[in-house]
Amino acid sequence: MTPIIGFAGYSGSGKTTLLEKLIPLLKQQGLRIGLVKHSHHNIDPDKPGKDSYRLRHAGCDQTLLATKSRHMLYFEYSAPERDEPALAECLTQLDHDQLDLVLVEGFRDESFPKIEIHRPAYEKPVLYSNDEHIIAFTTDEIVQAKQHCKLPILDLNQPQDIADFILTWLGTSKTKQHYCPSCGEASLAFQPPKVFCCDTCDFTYFHNAAAAVLAGICYKDEILVATRAREPGKGMLDLPGGFVDPDESLEQALTRELEEELDFIVHDAKYIASYPNTYRYKSIEYKTCDTFFVVTLDEKPALKARDDVEKVEWIRLQDIELNNFAFNSAKQAVQQLKDQASK
Repeated sequence: MTPIIGFAGYSGSGKTTLLEKLIPLLKQQGLRIGLVKHSHHNIDPDKPGKDSYRLRHAGCDQTLLATKSRHMLYFEYSAPERDEPALAECLTQLDHDQLDLVLVEGFRDESFPKIEIHRPAYEKPVLYSNDEHIIAFTTDEIVQAKQHCKLPILDLNQPQDIADFILTWLGTSKTKQHYCPSCGEASLAFQPPKVFCCDTCDFTYFHNAAAAVLAGICYKDEILVATRAREPGKGMLDLPGGFVDPDESLEQALTRELEEELDFIVHDAKYIASYPNTYRYKSIEYKTCDTFFVVTLDEKPALKARDDVEKVEWIRLQDIELNNFAFNSAKQAVQQLKDQASK
């Protein structure tokens, strides 16, 4: 079954508005999205007089209207005592071979992963205190929420942050880390945003942010930029650097990465700042903390593009287009250098 995640909240909280903003952001990541929306109203999207309407109302129990661009499947339920539809029933009617993720609006009382949408101004009670399946809390009052909510808190006015949370949840839910390394039982569950817990032996693993290094190698008013040779961000710009290996300091990682990628030995690097970043590799998102070092040169060295680097080039800081960089951390680092140069 395709992974599903729901959006729970009272009427008027903004579920549909949020989904309307989220879906394009998730589609940009190459995901095929399904949607199940529950409504208490008796809705007929067909038009009286149309052939499909006439044939449906002639007595068909199921009608499939097929066109080149879309299919529309109608199920007719005539029993007056019929209950509200169950989510499981609706999910079986989707073609899961064509989907990567199903978003659900409504069905808030059913047991499946959900994000709660809450607006304090509406004076409605929160849902998460009585629903263990709510995995995150999104609101337009972040400061207030932090005083009472222990769940991941997301800004309702920042749909990109909510999309990033869903991508992280989706990537982790697709991993094979179901067996506990302590007791061996298949009971290791992920609790967003970073905790794996075993329901059998209480083993707990914190999937914390990984450390990485970035190098701003500068000569006069130019900076060295690399073109990535591999995904993620293949063909886009990056700063030389990479992940910190186990038992390695930041400085050691910087020295190793620059030698591996550029055949360059660094002698003097100055730490500048660090930036949170997301590194998405093969549908898995890794949260990183990227540390930025600047290397100032008196002359340009001979360099060789190797490892993850397709090519390198020197570009004047003022001429760099930040949107050509693959990662936000590199954009922030270069922007900081540009700001300093303009003072």
